[in-house]
This record gives sequence, structure tokens and C-alpha cells, in this order.
Amino acid sequence: MEHPSSEKMIDLGNRFVDIHNLSNLSSDNFDFHQSLVKTVDECGTVACHGGWGHVLFKQENISEHPNYAPFEHGAAAIARFLGFSDKCLGFDSYDNFAKWARLNPELWGNIAGGSMFHTDGHRAFGYSFPDDCTLENIGQHYIAVGERLKTLEETNDETS
Repeated sequence: MEHPSSEKMIDLGNRFVDIHNLSNLSSDNFDFHQSLVKTVDECGTVACHGGWGHVLFKQENISEHPNYAPFEHGAAAIARFLGFSDKCLGFDSYDNFAKWARLNPELWGNIAGGSMFHTDGHRAFGYSFPDDCTLENIGQHYIAVGERLKTLEETNDETS
């Protein structure tokens, strides 16, 4: 399984930080247990990490609920942005991304990366309690992962 590029990971982190800062989001807008994203009024939506990916990448709502989309749409958009393909080895792109994070804790930054799209996803970003984790924190985590990937890319370039 290939690593995502440092550039894409840092870009993703900046997008999470930007949406946090531009939207004046409170912790009330972020909930790891919220599996549906309100697609009609994004300013008032409550979503999990994957759900906010739906907002970040302005995914088309193809669910049976006209005003809500499942978090999986946004989680897949995040993973595809980073280069993880759909239906690889029977897994969706976001499962492949979570698997990559789980298998590369030295790059992800902890051993809980595989849970990023689960209800205990706060642990994937280094937080013991869900209320302590914000979209900005997630963005900063992605930026730190990107910096570790950049170091790895530079090391690989030197040894090639």
C-alpha cells in the first residue's frame, strides 16, 4: 500500500483548519457519533470527521435522504483526495485510508489511526475525549502527518 503524498496531506489539513476558522464552528457542530450530514444548511450542520469531508469536498448527495448524506460519502472523498482508490481489495477508499493509518503508526502519529471514521475517532487524532477534539485539531494532525511524509519522501529521494 503506497503512502499518500505529503503535499495532499498538508493540503487536507489546511482545508480542515480553514473550515474550522471560516465557519466559526463550535464543538456543537462536530460529533463523532453523527453519521448523517445535513446538506441543506451547512452552517448549522453537525457532522463527524467523515461528514465534514462531505462539506469540504462539496460532494453530491446521492442518498435516499434529500437533506442528509451519510458520512461515508465524505470519508470516501477525503480518501480519494489523498489517492486511495475505491473498492481496492474489496474495501472502500476510506477503509483503505484507515487501514494505511493503522499500518503506519510512525507516520500517522499514533496506533489509533484505523479508528478515524469510527465513533471513537477522536483517539485517531490523539485525544482521549471526543469533546477535546476539534476540526482544527484534525487539520493540525493531518499537517503533522504530511510533515512526517515529507521527511520520508526527502529521505527516499536521497537514497535513490
